[in-house]
Amino acid sequence: MEATQVAMQETSPSNPIVFLNWEEVQKRIPMSYSAVQLQIKEGAFPKPVKRPGGRSVFWVESEITEYQEQLMANR
Repeated sequence: MEATQVAMQETSPSNPIVFLNWEEVQKRIPMSYSAVQLQIKEGAFPKPVKRPGGRSVFWVESEITEYQEQLMANR
């Protein structure tokens, strides 16, 4: 499945916000969903974006990349 790209007004067309679904996040951060939920509650993992009126959640790709960089810096 391919990352969902959404250009917002505050972003430039050359730098759109990219949303990742859970499958895409798990490919980048191999953790269980429950482990991610715990880290979200602790403030250690980026919070997901909820789709208005729906049950779907997405994560901002740049925030996931930043989380990966923090993991590498702290190893």
